[in-house]
Amino acid sequence: MSPAGIQGRDAAAIAPTPLGNVPKYAAAAKGGQDLRRRLSGLQHQREGYGRQRAMGLDDMSRRFGDMRRQVPGQFNQRGMLDSGQFQRGLGRTYTDELREAGRFEMGVQGALDDLASQQWGAEQAYAGQRMGGVMDDASRRAVLAAQIRNA
Repeated sequence: MSPAGIQGRDAAAIAPTPLGNVPKYAAAAKGGQDLRRRLSGLQHQREGYGRQRAMGLDDMSRRFGDMRRQVPGQFNQRGMLDSGQFQRGLGRTYTDELREAGRFEMGVQGALDDLASQQWGAEQAYAGQRMGGVMDDASRRAVLAAQIRNA
């Protein structure tokens, strides 16, 4: 037998918990599932951007490496291999690679910033739902307390 001689589900519905009667927030539980789903999707996108970043930087490095291997032949055909022009041309490939990599990184970072903004929005929406549930419960308890005092 459980409290007040009630068995089964009815007993669980009225039996006090160690923390008092804790309200069940069905909307908050649904919101929690929605938050987990949204955060999981954002993490999947974040990982995809990481893979695209790695492949893009690797492709860029290979492309500039191939370009650098051609530079000595181009300057040798013109008889300028020992000139300062060769060093300047070779140095230019490195600076061009750094500039392109920087622009690529800025694009990736912009996409990651957008995901961070979406994550913040999802977390704020969830927090707002939870706070609404807490405030509703506090109002309900205040009304019950007033009714008990007046009885």
